[in-house]
Amino acid sequence: MKPLSFHRMLGLFALAAAAACSDSGSTPTQPPVIVAPPASPTPTPSASPTTAPPAGATSCAIGKGDIDARCARSSARLLGEVEAAIDRLVRAQPQLFDLREEISPGGYRVLDVPSYLQGVVREMVAAGFCAQLLGDQLQVKNSQDFSEEYDIITSTGFVRRGPGAYVKFCSPAAFPLTVEDVLYRVHVLPVGLECPDGRAEVPSLDKREIPTGCTMVITATPKDKNLNDVDPRLHGDEIKWDVPLGDFRIKVEDYHGVPFNMKVIGVEPGEFAICAEVASVAGCMNATVTP
Repeated sequence: MKPLSFHRMLGLFALAAAAACSDSGSTPTQPPVIVAPPASPTPTPSASPTTAPPAGATSCAIGKGDIDARCARSSARLLGEVEAAIDRLVRAQPQLFDLREEISPGGYRVLDVPSYLQGVVREMVAAGFCAQLLGDQLQVKNSQDFSEEYDIITSTGFVRRGPGAYVKFCSPAAFPLTVEDVLYRVHVLPVGLECPDGRAEVPSLDKREIPTGCTMVITATPKDKNLNDVDPRLHGDEIKWDVPLGDFRIKVEDYHGVPFNMKVIGVEPGEFAICAEVASVAGCMNATVTP
């Protein structure tokens, strides 16, 4: 059953309410980028590589991805087609590259990383494939039987070629999927507890108790219907935190700029609830501040 929206959940909280909670997650990176087939305007080369910006999403005529796809690194099937798309882009838009500098044959320095990545996607689409960017990695497929992922840019801004560009094989095809397709619930869970006086004994995390003056670190983890972590590149770093119950009992602080983690400091004994919302799906944790 799909979880209640965040705003409906807030209306149901009472002092004895039970909240949804489970295990921890990871810090998100970049949301997916899907590039439309039409050719892009001629870019102006930049002095150094940058991260690909979001672009408008388009559908794949072959069909959507399967949330239950299994992925592993095996033998690349579409590497030749990916290499050919890169070659076509080099011929069509040589201004995207410094053709005098390469780290391997055809591994040219890229002068405009976003246009390069989007250009390879367009070349794949023009050749009859479904293709998109997830973060800065290329996903490709030509059937619903499987899809593959490639990392075609090095950390130093050169074209990555050959078997080293191959990342993984997924069966059935794992894309395209939106966060709404995948996200089922958000688990909120304590992952650490520390007291300033250095006391030897603190409550175990499963008790969800914060002694007054102590700090609990909590994390929110987006999950799919199989309770697997949702790829952070899919959900991005947008998250909303709220304390619908007992907000005067705790102090909430940012955790070193990590949006999916939060510090909760016990101020006054009693029960409280803290919730996290991602893409209109929320999860909450009930806990208690103890004397």
